[in-house]
Amino acid sequence: MRFFLIGLFSLILFTGLQVHAQTVVITDNSTYTTGQASSVLDVYSVSKGFLAPRMTQAQRIAISTPSDGLLVYQTDQSTKGFYFYNATTSSWTSLATSLASSSNWSLTGNSGTNSGTNFLGTIDKISLRFRTNNIQRLLIDSVGNISFTGNTTITGTTTITSNTSVGGNLTVTGSNTTTGATVMNGTVQVGSVGSSLTSIIKANFTLTNNTSFDYNSVISFSVPVTNAAIGSVVYLSPTSTLSSPLFIAYAYVKTAGNLYVVIGNSGNAATLGTVTFNAIIIN
Repeated sequence: MRFFLIGLFSLILFTGLQVHAQTVVITDNSTYTTGQASSVLDVYSVSKGFLAPRMTQAQRIAISTPSDGLLVYQTDQSTKGFYFYNATTSSWTSLATSLASSSNWSLTGNSGTNSGTNFLGTIDKISLRFRTNNIQRLLIDSVGNISFTGNTTITGTTTITSNTSVGGNLTVTGSNTTTGATVMNGTVQVGSVGSSLTSIIKANFTLTNNTSFDYNSVISFSVPVTNAAIGSVVYLSPTSTLSSPLFIAYAYVKTAGNLYVVIGNSGNAATLGTVTFNAIIIN
């Protein structure tokens, strides 16, 4: 008995094992003597770690009657890592798998989700950014506007109810419904065989001419339209009926930034007066 007490005293003295009330302290720091009262075992160090029992998968499975909460570290197989025993389910559970619970999004996908309650995003008024190669590719801002950076391809049916900005080319092969403003800084292609469009410009302007002109003659106007390009397709319509027998002969972008409008007369002499027009210019 005497030798046992001497050995126990030596163990406590030379290994840093200290007992304070109901807390056992194991430390390599002689100044840490109190320990945490809420813990039955307090392991303290600022230069070393804690090593749990290490064993292979077969050795872990072979543990006889493991206690609930028993913790080990598995050293082999592709599923190596910390495992704890769950007595409720009578099974070992990987700590990593437990942390990646059903409430988290998995890198390899989730199952059993509910589209009515599960979502990817925020619950506060903070913008959400998506990156690849640490470069922003998609931004959903705090008020719901969407901004794409780079070329964008939409292959399914899409409904967009907020303002959208596309920084690269946009290709749409499915149906697309947009109720917000869409800004595209690159080209847009609708359908797999559709033409690529650079811009769609909407313009509104008023033309005035009170000089009468006769049958089979025309009057022409040059209207500045910012960013209108030569070769664009032009759709032009008046906001009110033209005086009979006047008609829109043609309209085209004659020089960059300038729309050329020609009004013709197919009958008796008439005057244009003042008429407002809407124009759509597709580059």
